[in-house]
Amino acid sequence: MRALAFLASLTDRLIDTPEFDTIRVALNQTRANVPTVCPEPANPLLTAAVWRTLRVPTLVITPNPDSAQRIVDQLSTWLGTPGVDEDGSPIHHF
Repeated sequence: MRALAFLASLTDRLIDTPEFDTIRVALNQTRANVPTVCPEPANPLLTAAVWRTLRVPTLVITPNPDSAQRIVDQLSTWLGTPGVDEDGSPIHHF
């Protein structure tokens, strides 16, 4: 549980940055088109932060099945128990 609390605190720190606020404001627009560039290892953290902030269905497209499985596993870690996020919503892998 301590590890999950630590991960949540990192997500909170990202959410509190001006750079993330720019992304959040842009995504709240009616027709959002917000290209973002971040290092691949940071994708699960950014995706978890976006989901925690906006609480909307979020689609992540990866280049191959292995990358897709990896991000599902990482999101499960950042957001809660395997296969679901912190509110019990499923994380779908397809």
